[in-house]
Amino acid sequence: MEPGSATMTQFLASTPLTDSDNAKVKEKAKDLAGDGQDPTAAALKIFYFVRDKISFGLYYPDAKASKTLDHGTGFCMTKTNLQMALLRAAGIPSRCHLVQLPKEVNQSWMPPFAFNRTPDLIVHPWCECFLGGEWVACDSVLDEAVYRGMIKGGHLNEADMPSIDWDGTSDLVFGKPWIRTDLGTFPSWDEGLREARKHGGVPPTNKILGPIVFSMANRRIRDIRTSAS
Repeated sequence: MEPGSATMTQFLASTPLTDSDNAKVKEKAKDLAGDGQDPTAAALKIFYFVRDKISFGLYYPDAKASKTLDHGTGFCMTKTNLQMALLRAAGIPSRCHLVQLPKEVNQSWMPPFAFNRTPDLIVHPWCECFLGGEWVACDSVLDEAVYRGMIKGGHLNEADMPSIDWDGTSDLVFGKPWIRTDLGTFPSWDEGLREARKHGGVPPTNKILGPIVFSMANRRIRDIRTSAS
């Protein structure tokens, strides 16, 4: 599959959730990537923006990329979607890759009542971009402070995830040692979310329950982030 082919256009298209044609998304992509910048350099700037400027925190999984950009907070699903949209707005093909992980990876920050009701396996997506003729994984889920706080608090073993830095050429995937099932790749988050919902373990979209779960989870995440300092 090569850039410019008929099939590659789907990885550059704007969709209802991966809304790369949104004015704010396009403006941010231009601010980060500039005009005519080397694609790898542009992808790196987008990665580090999403990783550290979009704080890790629970939010609606069906949020548009532009909403996550405005909100400034996201978790694996919404940060992946925003990263994909920014890459597309910069002219770089992107897709999402879905796997299943044991729910214990979320135990440190998920409210106990929600954790106990979560299926044993949860869905985790990451962004992949097409650089140098191949797809490269660039998982931006954890911001630097949360990552350090999770290691300091014993919630994450550094040997399992020695770095969250990406070099633009090597695959970077959170939770790689714990992957139970590979669900494949999807050209947009719209399709990725539909697949994720088939397997369960997706945060609520209910406007009553959702905010309660998000507030409790994000309070625990803030405590982890603070502990890093």
